[in-house]
Amino acid sequence: MVMKTFQIFKAGTFTAMSGQTLNYSENDIVRMAAVYSESKRAANLVLGHPANDLPAHGAVKKLFQKDGVLYAIADVADALIGLVRNGAYQKVSAAFIAPTSPENPTPGNWFLRHVGFLGAMPPAVKGLANLNFAECASVCFSESGGVCFALPNLSGDGISFDAGRMAFHQAALALVKSKPDMSYAQAVTTLDTRKQNAKAMASIRTDPDRLAYHEAAMCFMESVPGASYYEALTQLEGAGMCR
Repeated sequence: MVMKTFQIFKAGTFTAMSGQTLNYSENDIVRMAAVYSESKRAANLVLGHPANDLPAHGAVKKLFQKDGVLYAIADVADALIGLVRNGAYQKVSAAFIAPTSPENPTPGNWFLRHVGFLGAMPPAVKGLANLNFAECASVCFSESGGVCFALPNLSGDGISFDAGRMAFHQAALALVKSKPDMSYAQAVTTLDTRKQNAKAMASIRTDPDRLAYHEAAMCFMESVPGASYYEALTQLEGAGMCR
């Protein structure tokens, strides 16, 4: 299992698979995140929308919301990660237990039932970021500081570009392309944070647990626009991941 962070729902008006149209406010999203508890009823990661919520390919550890978007921090099975990486599943669809349902562990609130990973089936909730379970360490920096972002060098012969700066620029563009809701400035911040944490990687690499924690934090920051490394650590600890 690998811990991943990804969007699963957002505020808005949507049509459920039953044909019923429902409206969810930002306050509803806040409540969904607040009441979810894996110990009360774990929301499995499943393929499609099976009635019995099985077979499970992982489970949601924690929910949180930001700007009206509901995010899941989940333990994801290696097999499911492989299916996402090869393009078989790129979208998700959240299923909730109704507030009045007798099986709802928190009556009066929408409670996450499962997260369905979709192939050809289009999701009812449009506009969520595509799944991206790529290796989060794909852009690497050296201990000496690696590359940095700055304006191009000016010389009497015109403009010349430092290869390191250009590499950073290309990495930022690639990150923006993979995350349509991320701005270039946010991409630069994310990459610069990686650089700032690069020196710590020498000791982290010798400790598998710390390395897994660091990689989970990096993936969190790429999935949540504007998130800081500290916010990532706080949310991961809330999901039960220990440093």
